[in-house]
Amino acid sequence: MRVLFTTVAQSTHLYNMVPLAWALHTAGHEVRVVSSEALADRIVATGLTALPFGSATPAPRRLTSEDFTYLEPRPAELGYEFMLGKFAVFSGLMFPYYEPYTLREQIVEFARTWRPDLVIWDMFSFSGAAAAVATGAAHVRMLVGLDMMAQMRARFLDLVHQQPEELRDDPLAEMLTTPLPGTDLEFAEELVVGQYTIDPLPTALRLPVDLEYLPLRYVPYHGPAACPPWVHDVPRRPRVCLTLGLTAREGWDVGEVSVEEMFAAVDGLDVEVVATLTAEQAKSAGRVPDNVRLVDFVPLQALLPTCAALIHHGGTGSFGTALVHGVPQLSVPHGYWDTTAKAQYVADRGAGLHLPVSEFSAEAMRGALRRLLDDPSFRAGATALQAENQAKPSPNDLVPTLEKIAAGSRP
Repeated sequence: MRVLFTTVAQSTHLYNMVPLAWALHTAGHEVRVVSSEALADRIVATGLTALPFGSATPAPRRLTSEDFTYLEPRPAELGYEFMLGKFAVFSGLMFPYYEPYTLREQIVEFARTWRPDLVIWDMFSFSGAAAAVATGAAHVRMLVGLDMMAQMRARFLDLVHQQPEELRDDPLAEMLTTPLPGTDLEFAEELVVGQYTIDPLPTALRLPVDLEYLPLRYVPYHGPAACPPWVHDVPRRPRVCLTLGLTAREGWDVGEVSVEEMFAAVDGLDVEVVATLTAEQAKSAGRVPDNVRLVDFVPLQALLPTCAALIHHGGTGSFGTALVHGVPQLSVPHGYWDTTAKAQYVADRGAGLHLPVSEFSAEAMRGALRRLLDDPSFRAGATALQAENQAKPSPNDLVPTLEKIAAGSRP
């Protein structure tokens, strides 16, 4: 069968899909990955076939908590006017930023020509859903975080139906049904949430949304890289990885705690800290402590098996790779999307510690790291999470289910 993957132009979202794309490829299916021109080289580097369209995505910008406020579970604020305003902002600014109308038009036109049997689309790549509906293909949405969009969408629809008919505005539906040449695209909720949803996060984190989810084992992929030989040497002291995540590496300013403060927290501890920072990020750190090894990039899936702990900001790649290798986590989440929820989940399961930005200090981080390294219960908690992830279907295991969906059968 022919399988079309679509993703927004961020490496984190692409890399989340790569193991499944390769599983389908090695099962004998034709796979194409479509995104904007900005992601073309990254797709090609995965070994998959890229179809770049449109122009490069605008330069990264600083995200603010206001961008994501409407996704926070604060019932007192989830009234109709509040949520209508947030959906209007997202539908008018954020989503078109990721996928301009002209890009959606090109992706749908390609799908008409190539005729995929199945479209698998990143949770923000609504063009994939449009391409599937326009061509009659089955389609599956793939999460890269908690399904807050579906949860908030369900709440919003409940509120919309309570309004007088003449006041029932739906900015997202309007955005997704903007006329495409040669296509009479009528709105349906599957344009927002897919026919099925692939969920690579722990099942216990899943939000109470009435959708059909396909659980998937998280398999890390962080891009092509040469692994330096020292990574596989047995560390003389406990090794700790410190990463700001791939999103920050690509210029998106999502950090709330400076590298300098983090370095102050580990300075003098009897540990080897491997800090994976770009030259620009390292420049902001000031003095580098003697126990910090500064490296530009090391693939986390190679580094973490040698580590006693991971310090990170809560991104799905860092979080998921720590789960895979059973590594205790010290999360200092920046608060965007689901980072706080994931940090608290790890803490609640005894697999790590959650240090909110509002409580951060070098002294607090230093104490938390010491506790993480000294108390063996955190390793036991991380090992339990590792086993739960391993018990989920692998990308290869999911292929027969996707074949049934493409053939029109229920999995």
